[in-house]
Amino acid sequence: MSPRRLDIQYTAVAHAYRRWAGRLRVAPSGPPGVKIGDREFRPGLWPSLAFLVLLPVLLRLGFWQLDRAAEKQALLDALEAANRRAPVALETRLADADALRYRKVTIRGEYLVGREFLLDNQVHDGRAGYHVLTPLRVAAESEVCVLIDRGWIPLGRDRHNLPPVSTPEGPRSVQGTVWLSWREAFHLGDQARSGRGWPAVVQWVDLGAMSAELPCRLAPLVVRLARPAADGFVLDWPLPSIQPEKSTSYAIQWFALAAALALIYIFVNLKKIAAPSQDGKQEQHD
Repeated sequence: MSPRRLDIQYTAVAHAYRRWAGRLRVAPSGPPGVKIGDREFRPGLWPSLAFLVLLPVLLRLGFWQLDRAAEKQALLDALEAANRRAPVALETRLADADALRYRKVTIRGEYLVGREFLLDNQVHDGRAGYHVLTPLRVAAESEVCVLIDRGWIPLGRDRHNLPPVSTPEGPRSVQGTVWLSWREAFHLGDQARSGRGWPAVVQWVDLGAMSAELPCRLAPLVVRLARPAADGFVLDWPLPSIQPEKSTSYAIQWFALAAALALIYIFVNLKKIAAPSQDGKQEQHD
């Protein structure tokens, strides 16, 4: 084969290769993109993976805060509804403790004098003290007692000298509000009791452990004594700080972050559509 013929064939192959390489440079490496005006949405692998991981997380956090707002609003509604309703006789509703949450109640019985529990680490106006929890034996059911929170008292001279606690004797009618049901009675494990005498200092409310030290079974609730009451101490019952609007604002922030993430994902993956150059080839623009 003559050198001239070889040169012609080489030139033809070189031109064919350049045309193929030019087409390869502008050819899409994946499925066709979505055209938006003079741009094409063609997401990359890693941005897409990051987007698919982060977006559900942000949305989930937003919906979780909406659920929290709904729960808080339901709690506020329950408090307001219970406050408007007339007191009920607790003796007839002891088996339905959960339905009595935040309800005003009346109960007849006798305090177990000398069987007071002092709930530790209670603060009032910046001062440390105790809440006095006294069992009330229900008149209608002598084997059942209800734990009555009679309010706050300050610490004694020190923790080795407990403050005196006076408890009235004899039958009485008590008015108060069901504040804790058995599902809410907070405990962190085995009851920590300071000493074996009375009054007994406890670190948290554990109705089962308290019942074991009494001649009666505690009902699955705690009643906060209503004020004014001759058998109470400092009866200051602040309502819990419940703000549904705060959870709603958090939800809006999470949803805004999700929207911002989506916009950023779209923006960084929009490529300008390639336009033909003067030599007939196509150029890709970012």
